Amino acid sequence: MLEQAQSAVMAEEPEVYRVSLDKAERWVTQYFQLDDDAQVILQRLTSLKGRDIVQQLPQINGSLAAIETFVALRQAQLSQTQRSGAQ
Repeated sequence: MLEQAQSAVMAEEPEVYRVSLDKAERWVTQYFQLDDDAQVILQRLTSLKGRDIVQQLPQINGSLAAIETFVALRQAQLSQTQRSGAQ
């Protein structure tokens, strides 16, 4: 269930994320002794459920501008070469 929650984070699917953590909580309470370690796990799962799923993507505007400039310069060079060869 934790792997499913992790995949949901990457896909920005908050509902799948929360459902997976709920199921993990149920499994811990159903299949494990509720000792101190299990309580810590349950607290962490509760804490994770409270977090919003927002993926911060890098800004690539500078790279896109550089590529556009390169393409424009390359096209200008090719045009100039073709005009020089035609004369």
